[in-house]
Amino acid sequence: MSVSRYSCSVECSRCTKNFKSSKSMWRHMMKSHQLSIAPLEFLDENNQPVTLAKPALIESASQLNSYNMWLSTIVERVNEALHPALPGRWTQVEDPCVPDSFVLHFIARIAEETADVVSPHCVKFLTHRGLPYRLKTEKISYKVYDLTAVKNALDEQRDLELRETAAFRHFAEVDDKGKDSCFQKLSMKEKIARMKASSKIGYVEHVQVPTSRSSLVICEGEGRCTREMEIIYWPKLYTFSKQYKFQLRFFIQKCDMQ
Repeated sequence: MSVSRYSCSVECSRCTKNFKSSKSMWRHMMKSHQLSIAPLEFLDENNQPVTLAKPALIESASQLNSYNMWLSTIVERVNEALHPALPGRWTQVEDPCVPDSFVLHFIARIAEETADVVSPHCVKFLTHRGLPYRLKTEKISYKVYDLTAVKNALDEQRDLELRETAAFRHFAEVDDKGKDSCFQKLSMKEKIARMKASSKIGYVEHVQVPTSRSSLVICEGEGRCTREMEIIYWPKLYTFSKQYKFQLRFFIQKCDMQ
């Protein structure tokens, strides 16, 4: 059976050209028409507007407490992606069943924290091959390039703080004080001088030099090397509950210093 799977489009109000993502549309608006960035409306395969749930803040105190508990699990998994046992690459945190209000609140919080326009990057209708299986369902993506906004939104819960960087000596985390610290990587001449000085007072100084550093990278990137944080949700997977499948995609950079 043939199923129509497609990406929704946005249409330029000036020249009626169609684009598959808001970013490409905004680039066209600024370059060709000198227009400012504004929220866009996506059109389906029949050129009809696609109805999307609008981001909204949670008002109930009890529901907000539940949201903060869920958010702390997201932050913990993002922080653990810095561990040197995991490769530096695009990483994805996924929760298959999240209340719709949690996802919409998270997006609304990011919109509050940034001066950028927060609008869906793309809307697609495609097959969901996991459980629950859907032959055709909606997938919505937001892309955020503001690290400060993401950090403030994730730090709304007070249990854990989002970590942007971490230093490790092999698999053990060490303090990384910067250039003026004893933990910096010394030259061989400096190491010999330090060992000679310490031997005169009867002890050997152990310098725990980091062997690797990990960083969460969220920025515009260069050229085609994008470094955004992508928020993906599937709003219509579940038939009898207001639950979304939630995915958070981000880039972890690893630097081996050995």
